Amino acid sequence: RDTKRERLELEITETFAAEMAALVESNLNLFKQAGFSLALDDFGAGHTSLMQLINYPIDVIKIDKSLVDCVMGEGQGLVTALIGFCKHQGFSVTAEGVESAEQAEILARSGADSLQGFHFYKPMPLDDLAASIKDPPS
Repeated sequence: RDTKRERLELEITETFAAEMAALVESNLNLFKQAGFSLALDDFGAGHTSLMQLINYPIDVIKIDKSLVDCVMGEGQGLVTALIGFCKHQGFSVTAEGVESAEQAEILARSGADSLQGFHFYKPMPLDDLAASIKDPPS
C-alpha cells in the first residue's frame, strides 16, 4: 500500500453525497481502490440515509456541529447512538464544532475518536499557527 495516499483524506459533504448519490458512490469506490482515506463531512446536516452510509466506502464520519450542539441536552442519546452505530460499522468518528469542555467530555465518553472545534483552537493567521506548533508531525 502507498502510505502517502493513506495520509491524504478526501472529504465530501453529506449534502453533496445525498444529492449525487450514484455519482458519489462510484467515484468514492475509485478513490478507495486507489488507497485514499475517505471522510463524510457534516454528517447529520443533510439527508443521507443510513443505508447509503453503509454502502459508501467511507473511513471517517464527521458529525456535524448541529448535532454536537445538542449533546448537552435532549440530543445526547441520539448523538451517543449515532456514534455507537458508526463505530459498529467500522467508521472512525470525528465530532465537529466542539466549543466547550463539557461537550468534549461527553463526546469522548460516547466513543468519538477525535474532536475538533473552537474549544481547542480558534481560527488564526498562518504565522501564529506556525509559531504555536512546537513539534511538527514527521
